[in-house]
Amino acid sequence: MKKIVLLIGLLGMSLFAEMTPEKYYELELKAQEITFEGKEMQLSCAQRKCLLSEIYNIDGEYQSKVSNLYTQYGTTPSKIIVYYTHNEKKINQYLSENIALQNKLDENLEKFEAKSQQIENQIEENQ
Repeated sequence: MKKIVLLIGLLGMSLFAEMTPEKYYELELKAQEITFEGKEMQLSCAQRKCLLSEIYNIDGEYQSKVSNLYTQYGTTPSKIIVYYTHNEKKINQYLSENIALQNKLDENLEKFEAKSQQIENQIEENQ
């Protein structure tokens, strides 16, 4: 039993060895940019009155691009969640010390919500 606990501990440490709060937010911002590109493509498609399945395909394509980004960073969304869970205090402290980053994340959230609403409105208008 002790060996299993030790092994899990070592795996956890190696999982986080390369990740830092700075890299965590760098990855988050890059993932958000890819997501915004996808939202722009979805809106453009909806404005052309394309099929809903085409919009879903675009979403899937951009989710794959985000997944590939995580792979480039040597991680996965699941591993990032685990990293956050184990380092929440350190991550939040980093954010609280970086007002420009906080502002960018807030701006991105507003941008995401607005673009999502535009897509939803356009889809409803098309029906």
